Amino acid sequence: MTEEKDKIKILFFTHYSQMYGANKSLLTLVIGLRNKGIKPIIVLPSKGKFTEILEKENILYFTKSIRWWAYNKNIDKQNRFIIKFKILKRIVRNVLTAIKLRDILKKYDIDLLYTNSAVIPIGFICSLIYRKPHIWHLREYGEVFKGFKWDFGEEFTKYFIGRSNCVIAVSNVVKNYYQVKSQTDSIKVVYNGIVEQEVFDSKHYKRNLTEKISTRFTFAIIGNIQYSKGQHLAVKGFFRLQKYHNNNRLLIVGDGNILPLKNLAKKLGLLDKIDFTGFIDNPCEIYKKTDAILVCSKEAMSRVTSEAMASCLPVIGLDIGSNREIIKHKKNGLLFNGNVEDLANCMKLLIEDDKLRRQISLNGYHDAKILFLVEDYIDNIFNIIQNVR
Repeated sequence: MTEEKDKIKILFFTHYSQMYGANKSLLTLVIGLRNKGIKPIIVLPSKGKFTEILEKENILYFTKSIRWWAYNKNIDKQNRFIIKFKILKRIVRNVLTAIKLRDILKKYDIDLLYTNSAVIPIGFICSLIYRKPHIWHLREYGEVFKGFKWDFGEEFTKYFIGRSNCVIAVSNVVKNYYQVKSQTDSIKVVYNGIVEQEVFDSKHYKRNLTEKISTRFTFAIIGNIQYSKGQHLAVKGFFRLQKYHNNNRLLIVGDGNILPLKNLAKKLGLLDKIDFTGFIDNPCEIYKKTDAILVCSKEAMSRVTSEAMASCLPVIGLDIGSNREIIKHKKNGLLFNGNVEDLANCMKLLIEDDKLRRQISLNGYHDAKILFLVEDYIDNIFNIIQNVR
């Protein structure tokens, strides 16, 4: 067993405290790295569900003021002077936080800094101040896909991200967004680990091939309730499906303001066929009672897509971003072009063509075993860490 003094000490930075995709992947990572003799310490903005799990896992964490270096251009519509003042305030807060982290870096003899999101620069700021190696793990697109605008512009952001000792992207589409000509092949792509090898062939996995689907076909869409996640598309596509098949249901899983969606469902006469479940800790419970998953959003790397494929469920994904990278139409999933009629046709196809549904489910399952193994995810990042420190 590795002695405490011989362990590689890594200070991880994350940008929120809930248990959504980025922190789920981070949790998998730090537990796996701990088993390889690394001591992880987490810094995050506040307490939440994530810190509750860190405490149970006996992983040390600190809450500090961490500010994004991006803002939602659809929400923050104040005049440019106020926006610039807020930008200045954010960078000053981050620098002050970096200075206050000196004691933690010294006390725990930190070897390496690791930032878990593109939207926070705190790890890079610390690397400049304390001359520690820094890894930047990019999990989002920024302004291109989520309506965010970088505080200091796209090119400046990409330049500073590229100055890290190593940059990791969760998909090729993310890599291509951040890659600049002067940094050819400097970004490494590592897909998230979703399921361990020993789990793939157990429990509910592959049940979609052996169990006969009931006459009531169930679709589900999973994610925060917000316009960019495309729940409105799912409802409208589901409505179009009713003219072909009306004995089915739709599960909308996630937190957020459901009132607009409920009003839409009511207007379309679908309230008795749509279930709003709220946030569910373990999505496997949804996968067990679902026949197909809808991913109606532009994603850097959709965790729902990879989890559904690993669960041997067919995925209907919006034909853009990482969906296009992972899903091969009619081979391991279905892609729709953003039009609700096209989405409805994909849903109709899964109901009517059982042979195709089973085949793309099986192909997706096998692809997930190759792409999203937890062991590969941990090993790939561990090797990167060994090369960087």
